[in-house]
Amino acid sequence: MLLPRFLTALVGVPLVLGCIWWGQIPFLMLVLGIVLLSLYEYYSLFEGAGWNVFKYVSIACGLSFSLLFLLNQSTIGKEIGLRMGTELLFPFLSLLILLLLTRALLSSDKENAFFAVAASFFGIFYIAWSLPHIFSLLRHLVSGHWRLFGRKDIGQEPCFHLR
Repeated sequence: MLLPRFLTALVGVPLVLGCIWWGQIPFLMLVLGIVLLSLYEYYSLFEGAGWNVFKYVSIACGLSFSLLFLLNQSTIGKEIGLRMGTELLFPFLSLLILLLLTRALLSSDKENAFFAVAASFFGIFYIAWSLPHIFSLLRHLVSGHWRLFGRKDIGQEPCFHLR
């Protein structure tokens, strides 16, 4: 019982630290993979308890929400022209709400549709919003690019650097 945990830690910890250190695509894939697994587990718990949630729609929305944040805050997004600031956040949130409400209207279980929208929306913000922020903070601290106050050109460069 202890051996699988030890082997997972032996392989997993260097893998995670390496992805954080190297940045760019490995870091992006690490964060998106963790968000995907976390969202899948979150919605599977609801389904296991007998609650109707919009599992696959919510997972797709959560992954795209995380990807939008990560590309917006990285040098990769700047290089491919996707650094838009926060101007896409509100249209994306509106689209997310409309998508979840449309899915609720098309649902056969109308009695629990509001709960499904609320649980789906909460999962997206609880996991897909907070995990990329936590990992970007960790990336700042590990790579030494942490700059919070005292910079005159704070808006000139990305918040974190994916090398």
